[in-house]
Amino acid sequence: IYQCDWSSDVCSSDLASYGNDMNVTSMCPKCNHANDNTIDLTQALEQISMPDYNNLLIDKDLTIKLKPQNYYAVNRSNSITYKEQRIIDVLTKEDVSPEDKERNLKAVTDDLIDLNVENLTASTEYILMSDGTKVVDPQFIKEFYSNTSGALVKKIQDKLGEIASAAGLQLYRNVCTDCQHEYQSEIEFDYASFFAAGS
Repeated sequence: IYQCDWSSDVCSSDLASYGNDMNVTSMCPKCNHANDNTIDLTQALEQISMPDYNNLLIDKDLTIKLKPQNYYAVNRSNSITYKEQRIIDVLTKEDVSPEDKERNLKAVTDDLIDLNVENLTASTEYILMSDGTKVVDPQFIKEFYSNTSGALVKKIQDKLGEIASAAGLQLYRNVCTDCQHEYQSEIEFDYASFFAAGS
């Protein structure tokens, strides 16, 4: 299942199971008041679109063709976010010795690098070299990403972020019932319930 299909499937599943309306709770970023809203799932489903993967990423003498991320790769992206949070936690802990901080930071950073390389590899259909060679073997693609510049990795990650945004659900507008502050929230689905419903 690809990322854009996954959001669509889970949204459709909730729509079929619970009807058009889904109750959501969001926290106001200004006063932390919990606000309850109802979202029309039909409208949310209409927002989901398949990104254009025919748009090639060109960097100097290389052309990189990206492909949809499957659910496993999306899950891996979530692991990357978690690892990044762990790095922040390691750096901000005051009760840890500098040696332990350095050791923990290295372990988390190594994991993060591996996860990023795996994610980029899974998201790449091919790399076209300047001499016309088309690299499609995941092992060679992985080796390339392990040794390429940080600038190119960032460029590809930014492109994948754009694609993920295009495939995802749009933010919905809220007005806090307590302080009247206007803010936007994401629509989040309980993906575990998608499987529980089918079991």
